[in-house]
Amino acid sequence: GSNRGIEAALAANHAAGIDAPILLLNNDALVNEAALLALLGVLDEELDVGVVGPLIYSTGAPPRLQSAGSRNVVLHIHNQLLTPPASRRPVAYISGSVALLRAALLEEIGLLDERYFFNVEVADLCRRAAAAGYRTVVEPAAVVHHNTARSGALRSTLYTYYLIRNRFLFIRTHYRLARRPLALAWAVYGAALTARLRLGGSADAATAVWLRS
Repeated sequence: GSNRGIEAALAANHAAGIDAPILLLNNDALVNEAALLALLGVLDEELDVGVVGPLIYSTGAPPRLQSAGSRNVVLHIHNQLLTPPASRRPVAYISGSVALLRAALLEEIGLLDERYFFNVEVADLCRRAAAAGYRTVVEPAAVVHHNTARSGALRSTLYTYYLIRNRFLFIRTHYRLARRPLALAWAVYGAALTARLRLGGSADAATAVWLRS
């Protein structure tokens, strides 16, 4: 769905003869004008930035920081950065809930890889962006809110399935020499997580992990 929107936005750019950035915005995320202007300002100021994201907070009271960018998705089990930076910070990738993309980047490296379906697809895009010479950054002046309660009951099963499955796909896509040890490490992690979820009474989530580990 995001790719169809990106294609339409790029076509509109071509028709108008412009190079406007493209905003990915999930329907469970809330962004105001000030945050969007802060994101746009990053692309105006730093021409080597291809992807920029905000600080993402929950919608609860008090708001809880959900993401301040992320580290490499297969080298860290807990890859989300949860400390707000004092200034603009380069990261391995950002959340796809709210992401501003430079149109020229998409023209150069292509769209989101649909093999991922959802989860890790933005990490893959940012990895390809880095290979093309573009940076991914988080702009702390941009603050948005993300209501995960709207994501539905399948978040603990289908989301978990792709969370594990797509890490193996990322390894196969971006790692050659370290492919086997990384895949083995995630297989061991998946087995351990399956056991922990089953012992904790989360049988459906445990099955989702086991299917892709």
